[in-house]
Amino acid sequence: MICPLWCISTIILLVFFGTIGLAGIKESDTAASAGVVINDVFGRDIREQGLTLVDWEGHLANPAVTFMVTPPAGSSLPVKAELSSKAVRLYFDMPAKATANGPYKILNFNDAKAQIVNAAIFPDRDGGDEKHTITIRFTDNKKMQTTMELPVCVIDQDQPDRGGGFPFVLDFSQDKTGFFKEEKHRKVVEQAAEDWGYFLDGSGIDETLANTEMTLIWPPENFENGTMTTNKKAYTGFLIYAYGIHTPEVRSGGEPSHEGGLLKRNGQDLHLKRSGGLEMEIRGNFNTLGWMVSLNPEEWWKASNLRDVKNDLYSIVRHEMGHTICYNASHPGFRKWFDMKKIDEKQLVAYQGQPVTLKHDHFPGVVDRLSKRGIFGNEFHGDMPRKRWLITKLDLLIMQACGWQLLETSAFAPLDLVTRELKPIQDGLNCTLSLKAKGGLPAYDWAVSTGELPPGLALNHFTGVLSGTPRKTGTFTFIVNLRDSDERTPAVTREFSLKVHPDPYIK
Repeated sequence: MICPLWCISTIILLVFFGTIGLAGIKESDTAASAGVVINDVFGRDIREQGLTLVDWEGHLANPAVTFMVTPPAGSSLPVKAELSSKAVRLYFDMPAKATANGPYKILNFNDAKAQIVNAAIFPDRDGGDEKHTITIRFTDNKKMQTTMELPVCVIDQDQPDRGGGFPFVLDFSQDKTGFFKEEKHRKVVEQAAEDWGYFLDGSGIDETLANTEMTLIWPPENFENGTMTTNKKAYTGFLIYAYGIHTPEVRSGGEPSHEGGLLKRNGQDLHLKRSGGLEMEIRGNFNTLGWMVSLNPEEWWKASNLRDVKNDLYSIVRHEMGHTICYNASHPGFRKWFDMKKIDEKQLVAYQGQPVTLKHDHFPGVVDRLSKRGIFGNEFHGDMPRKRWLITKLDLLIMQACGWQLLETSAFAPLDLVTRELKPIQDGLNCTLSLKAKGGLPAYDWAVSTGELPPGLALNHFTGVLSGTPRKTGTFTFIVNLRDSDERTPAVTREFSLKVHPDPYIK
């Protein structure tokens, strides 16, 4: 859906004369302010309509949405543009900063050509649409300033009460370090398991009987001389033993059980193991600085996960759990790609545009096409700020290629023009007809590609609303072309016939 009118505020041009502070910076007049151009990927002016961002269903790296910024007409070059927002979860592509006060990015214009900016929203889990503002302040070579505010609407597709998903069974009984005696540590593991499981189909999974599944447990002090344990209780799903370690490498780990059995759905092997271990270094991530323990999406920007800082426990748990449940050659479904050193599954290639290469159980150099974030094993890279790590759409497509069955979620919903026909309207009478779309990547672009609308009617390119006062009777046939914000999505077209009856209205 298109950002609703109630979430779009008018662009505010801050126009006044005089000086600001000691720097002698002058505010621009109305004419210069009006010369600012902000376009979306369809070439539309979005200064009033605003920028539409999407928070996909589930805790997933959201798509980066592109817009183009052109400095005020007549500015004295060079021009500096400073982009900022008070929305802490909003971020821009690099180079940019993500801070406690929101994102910040600088554009330097040596000419009047438009520059591209990508923006996205860090996911939350509450399911509520949001309104934000991006402030853009231009300062030209004569220290003339033009400041404008671009409305931002976030379409939140989360379904907090959806239920379902894959059951990951967590067992902390093997922890000998006391790390998981702390509830806050357990909650991070529980949340990561829920976040992975949200996208995976758990229907029809066969039960694993008690004392039939063997899993290797490492000692606390090294990754050597592990011992086998068996499941004391029957379970349905994937069993994960989570426990603390304190090894000389100061690193965490995760792996499926090499000795264990395979997951089955209605008696059929899924080419995936059914248990594994999650070993968390209790002192920190490749250092002994401890952990930042937070599940608050407003604090996503705090963690770089580099060696010289306290790192984000959720990021590392989520990553190592990925090894446990999929990204490891002990899973037969992953092993075949591991041996090929690339994944060229059809749906994955259709999304990414090319196969993905892998080295061991990571994907160095691979960046998810829509979120512009580095995928599994490449989280320190990508075009967006490298902070808390997230599952990407490409990660999920890799899991599907390895044997996991994905649930239907909004990130995979195909673009569809929902409206099938239009009701008749009356000549000379003002009318409003709404075309509806779903799926794909909002914002949408609506256009009449061929044919003729009734004279007096116009199609809103942003909203899909046909409105006006028809001035001619008859039946008018036209084709509507619907596009979404993903350049790889084919347009959806549909032919409509709209009858305009004479006055008085004849049924």
